[in-house]
Amino acid sequence: MTGGNVSFYNETKNKKKTSNQQNDYQIDAIFPTPVIGMLGIIDDMDRCMSPEFKNIGEQIYVIGDNCCEIGGSEYLKIIHNVVLGDSPEIDLENEKKLIELVLELIQDGVITAAHDISEGGVALCLSEMAILSDGLGCRISIPELTCSFVFGETQCGIVVTVPNSNSNVLLNKCKNYGLGCHWLGDVTKDTFEIEGVVKTTYSNLKEVYENGLKNALVEDK
Repeated sequence: MTGGNVSFYNETKNKKKTSNQQNDYQIDAIFPTPVIGMLGIIDDMDRCMSPEFKNIGEQIYVIGDNCCEIGGSEYLKIIHNVVLGDSPEIDLENEKKLIELVLELIQDGVITAAHDISEGGVALCLSEMAILSDGLGCRISIPELTCSFVFGETQCGIVVTVPNSNSNVLLNKCKNYGLGCHWLGDVTKDTFEIEGVVKTTYSNLKEVYENGLKNALVEDK
């Protein structure tokens, strides 16, 4: 089924500064916003997986190979004010294997949290996992740090958490499925840090998230 406002042809008025520093308006197109909704059946509610961090000290991994695709990303749009580049490639065979692997990890009780990489890439995925938790954050150390790895929106990627005792089980299962599995860091109390990118707290993330719309409306006045 589809839902939401599928805005293929709509337009909107945006503010622009004129030479006399007064607000003026220009007509801009609204980006297409189709939404796809899906329903499924969970056979065992005790095996229902959620995205939030659960326990301090658990290890954080990303499953799948990050191709560092930055084209068409929220990072380029928000930070550099450009919408360009090729969108990420989609490998349906790998997507199928990833879904089957994650279902197996859940069924076997290997992982404690799972969240897909989408808008904003790995950085926003981790932020959402922290925001949804009960005061937990993370400490992330990424070798060969690049913007495209942190903010790229490569398809077929899921961030998971595991107890230390299950790390080898996770790595072996990923190897059996032929999927990459890369260690990112561990779950912490309150502190949210991606080394070389950001260091803040759970409280600050929560405040920005919960007041984002209000702050945007205030700034737009």
